[in-house]
Amino acid sequence: RPKAMFMWPTALVAVFVLVYLGYTSAQDCTYTNGDSKFDLSPLKRRSGEGDWHMAVEMYNWHINVCGNTEKNEFCTSENSAYYYLWYGTCIIAGTTNNMKWGLIDSNTPATGPSLTYSTSESCMSSVRSVVINFRCKSGVVGQPTQVNNPTGCLTTIEFDTMYGCPKAGGVKGDIEGLSGGSILLIILLVAVVVYLVGGFVVNWKVRHMDPNVQALPNISFWQEIPGLVKDGAAFTYGKLHARLRGGN
Repeated sequence: RPKAMFMWPTALVAVFVLVYLGYTSAQDCTYTNGDSKFDLSPLKRRSGEGDWHMAVEMYNWHINVCGNTEKNEFCTSENSAYYYLWYGTCIIAGTTNNMKWGLIDSNTPATGPSLTYSTSESCMSSVRSVVINFRCKSGVVGQPTQVNNPTGCLTTIEFDTMYGCPKAGGVKGDIEGLSGGSILLIILLVAVVVYLVGGFVVNWKVRHMDPNVQALPNISFWQEIPGLVKDGAAFTYGKLHARLRGGN
């Protein structure tokens, strides 16, 4: 019985943390212009999924959308776009620290958004940068199709994807544009409220407990969380401190 009592709150906390992390990691890949909203989050490659890759003559281009590419034997620094020659020289074309959204055609938002990565490296009279044009194409998840001026100071990459198609703005558009993580987060928050309120009512009306904080379901578990977090932080600090001092 005691184990069962701890199962629900523990599971809720774990799921909440996982969903929240997934939700927040995707929120930096949206762009709104007027009544048009774009969500490129599904195109962001996570660790282990590999980069978006294009081979152009003797050059190999690697990009990510709203994130860093994976390191390899040629490019060992974190960046969002780079290319390397067949013999391995790595040229960084842009980083997420210098990321700017725009429209492919300011007069026709439905064409799709553009994402510009740049670097602080001077190139001729400007800086090296790459523009990714996410052209609206229904039914296509996404794939880079063309690289223009692959070794110049300003490179343009054409990227056909259904995520380049705008969603309607306003409240309705925001609801229709919710990602899977957003929906899960909403469901989880509702479940937590139902769990707390329902448990409180059951303890109050059925088990005849006083209607105060002690009537919250599994209150002892929630009261122990601050102490458990403090103990965990102290343990981690102790281990790191010992390691830095040369301990085991």
